[in-house]
Amino acid sequence: MEGRFSLEMDSDPHRWHNLKRDLKHQLGTSGASHWMDELQLLSISPKRVVIGGLEHEIYRYDLQMNHEAELRSALARFYPDKGGFHDRLIEYRMGRATGPKKVVEQVALPFDTAAESTASTPPQFASDSATSPPPPRFQPPVVLAPAVGEFNQLACRAADAILDAPGQRFNPCTIFGKSGLGKTRLLHYLRDALSGSHPDVALQLVSAEEFLNEFVQSLRKQRMAEFRKRYRTLDVLLVDGLQILKDAKQAQTELLHTVDTLRTLGKQVVLTALVPPSKIDGLLEPLASRLEQGMVLEILEPSPADRRVVLDQLARQRSLDLPPEVFALVAETVQGSVSKLEGALLRLEAHVSLMAQPITLELTKRLLHDLIPERPVSREEKRFKAAQGILEFLAWKFEVGLDELTSTRREQKLVRVRQIAVLFLKEMTSLSLTEIGELLHRNHSTMHSSLVRIEKQLKTDSFFRSKLNAIRQELLGKVEAQDVPARQARLF
Repeated sequence: MEGRFSLEMDSDPHRWHNLKRDLKHQLGTSGASHWMDELQLLSISPKRVVIGGLEHEIYRYDLQMNHEAELRSALARFYPDKGGFHDRLIEYRMGRATGPKKVVEQVALPFDTAAESTASTPPQFASDSATSPPPPRFQPPVVLAPAVGEFNQLACRAADAILDAPGQRFNPCTIFGKSGLGKTRLLHYLRDALSGSHPDVALQLVSAEEFLNEFVQSLRKQRMAEFRKRYRTLDVLLVDGLQILKDAKQAQTELLHTVDTLRTLGKQVVLTALVPPSKIDGLLEPLASRLEQGMVLEILEPSPADRRVVLDQLARQRSLDLPPEVFALVAETVQGSVSKLEGALLRLEAHVSLMAQPITLELTKRLLHDLIPERPVSREEKRFKAAQGILEFLAWKFEVGLDELTSTRREQKLVRVRQIAVLFLKEMTSLSLTEIGELLHRNHSTMHSSLVRIEKQLKTDSFFRSKLNAIRQELLGKVEAQDVPARQARLF
């Protein structure tokens, strides 16, 4: 029936087994063979592939960072009927699914948003006890209190006030900031802390995408009464990623009524977004206005001091002992979001676990080379690098030592090479005669005298002028001068 899910079972259960065997053959002795057998293909949808059976986070990291290209290629070969896999999202789940291995194809729902719908029954994963209840909808690791710095101090204090009296102050509360600055972590902390201090509180932490998908399903199955009862009877509602709803007008209207109901009843609502509600394109004005009536807080990018605080907490959470020089390098150079710091630590942790090697400064630079920006070269450094290249070329061309050019010796050959050096340095760099003199260990008057003599000879000696032009052209072909003015071409 149009508008409902259509699930299509995979007709060949041996394809996944053959794919893993082929993938193991490709990877050879890379170290992945001991966990490759446990991989499970849980589902394939038009936008997502879900892989399960990973027993450790390190295995997920190894597969995602080192072997995902081979996995995509194998999926394309063994599942050509499922479409291309080059740009499709691959989701990795920890643990093994207890049900049969099923590969399903999901038909997208025609709705006013591009958000991907989720399967109606997600696979359940095995636990220590067969009778244990299914895990809650959100099952992140236990989240400790966020490291507080100037970049997030106001948001953290607002969170503490909400913990003391949910629904009484800062309601609704919207926290915004760039990706990776800790907004989701703060929501998880609120959820864990409220669950611990108020065990009887009806609390729901939901992503905006999940809220949207539930709304779509409830609308199509004519179960809106159940949907509204579930959300409007909560004591605390935490919504992550409000901007996802920007094009879903009906879902926005439903969220507006939910916020109004909870606020009237004195219940707490906290949301996160990338920008303030009033700046979200496509957000309904009534919803933006209602959220702006509450508390709107920004989390900024962490300063160098903030990064040290956050890095110290993250390292302690992972029991990762960083040498002081490594700690300083990561804190000072891995700039931007908190997520980048977490990603940097995960790389170091994975290397220690997989390779059993200690963390050193050189190893850190190699593993994090794409996160550590190169030190910018100043204009002065570029100028003197170009000048040094010119001197080295002339020393090689005239078969003299570089140290001889800067010595006090006054042999005719050395004097002539110094005069040519002064001319070329003046032409090809923006160095002053005083700065050129410092390079050659001479004073300004000596440099000026040398320049006058060689320019005078160039005007009267055509053979010397021709010879010098040939040397100049050879030099320009060899030296990459970073600060060469437009007049570097032939002057005489």
